[in-house]
Amino acid sequence: MEEIKRPMGLRIWRYIDLAKTICLLATRTLHFTRIDQFNDKFEGSYPVQNLQDWELQYPEVGDSSHWRKFGCVSCWYEADNESAAMWELYSKSHQGIAILSTKERLKKSLETDQLVFENVKYIDFLRGKANISIPLDAFLYKRIEYECEREYRATLFRLPQSDGYENGFPRFGSVEKQAGFPEGGVDVPVALRAPSITGRGQQLFTTGY
Repeated sequence: MEEIKRPMGLRIWRYIDLAKTICLLATRTLHFTRIDQFNDKFEGSYPVQNLQDWELQYPEVGDSSHWRKFGCVSCWYEADNESAAMWELYSKSHQGIAILSTKERLKKSLETDQLVFENVKYIDFLRGKANISIPLDAFLYKRIEYECEREYRATLFRLPQSDGYENGFPRFGSVEKQAGFPEGGVDVPVALRAPSITGRGQQLFTTGY
């Protein structure tokens, strides 16, 4: 089954509650959530077709859960306009904020060269197949059920420590015993500039990336 593709170059929105907005403005950092802390426990897992292909050659690859602590992401909604569904999801107390930016502004504003910026690809994890060649690739796929999120994400990925190489690949040993990123995620410095922040359809103030 083919991946669902969307037109590129649209605006991106970050929906957050008021408390996180205050933290953003006070610390001038953008929070990145560790992947294993999301509600979707399939984040970073492998589609069935991939597992079947790897079964004989890489029998130990099936459990991807320990790799999730080595990735942190900031999730954005890609669309020309605001989304009523996103407002309902992220501002249930009617105190949410939507930060409007663009892909280029977001890339330029984050003060690190260690980030990967990609649109999330949505596939059927039972019948579809993902193009995964390195562990990071698994973090760029989600189940088709989440396609409405239209997610563009910035991903911070850290390889676990390696104790050498085998057949040209790093030998990581017991990945589950390594720490990865802090459970609470990480805060990345961000340059605040000048697009707008809106709250439930009305202009509040201007700042941005």
